[in-house]
Amino acid sequence: MRRVNSRALGLEIAVDLARFLTGREHLHYGLWEDGLEVSVRNLLTAQEAYCDRLLAMFPPYKSLRVLDIGGGTGELARRMFEIGHEVEIVVPDEFLAMRCRQNADRSVRVHQTVFEQFATSRRFDICLFAESLQYINLSVALENAIEHLSPGGEILVGDCFRVGSGIAPSGERAAGGGHPLAALRDELERLSLAVVQEEDVTTEAAPSIELERQFYVLVNSIVARIEQMMRQDYPMSRWALGRVLNRKLIGKLNRRLTDKERSVDQFCHHNRYLFLKLKPYL
Repeated sequence: MRRVNSRALGLEIAVDLARFLTGREHLHYGLWEDGLEVSVRNLLTAQEAYCDRLLAMFPPYKSLRVLDIGGGTGELARRMFEIGHEVEIVVPDEFLAMRCRQNADRSVRVHQTVFEQFATSRRFDICLFAESLQYINLSVALENAIEHLSPGGEILVGDCFRVGSGIAPSGERAAGGGHPLAALRDELERLSLAVVQEEDVTTEAAPSIELERQFYVLVNSIVARIEQMMRQDYPMSRWALGRVLNRKLIGKLNRRLTDKERSVDQFCHHNRYLFLKLKPYL
């Protein structure tokens, strides 16, 4: 019996859920500014604040050539195009490439490939990693970005970085993720990349973890009730469902549903969420 592709399924569910809750398909953290209440009704406001803060780091020119690396569902590319920038997206997943083409203007070119294999003769004023650097080998990502910059171009990063071990007291991986911050500093020095601007938004991004916790508490309640009903009234169906679903996926979900260490405090302890503007030394 064919197993469910848990990664692809999870991605499609996340996009559908984001669209249902907010009317948009943002997949990144939000910035909870000025005491914004951490609730689903404010999620879009927080995520748009993230986009605003990142776009505010762009050079003050009306039209820039932007390479959006790992462009998610194309929501940020749409924003960039609307304010006058020329945008190309590199995204590895077929489903995400389809959503990028749907969400962004037709003038936004979408390349479905991993960034490690992306090649073009075009050069860009901005190479953007909006919560995508963590999914690419750090050295390769920065080296390729430098190669694709036009003279005077800049690399912009909005992403989470690990500090310390990244291991929670239970021994499990702590909330958050990304490359070790120390490794990033080493790579910047090795590649002669100057930090033109650095903004630590960890405390503003961290409340997204609380919203995630609230969501999983709700899911836990729903799943528990359904499982109780199936155990009592449909035992064979419950057994068949367990055969179809990936056992590793079920275990991962169970751990997430009962995890008490995915908190705002733990996130801030183990991570730094940074907005970075980088530029090669002349």
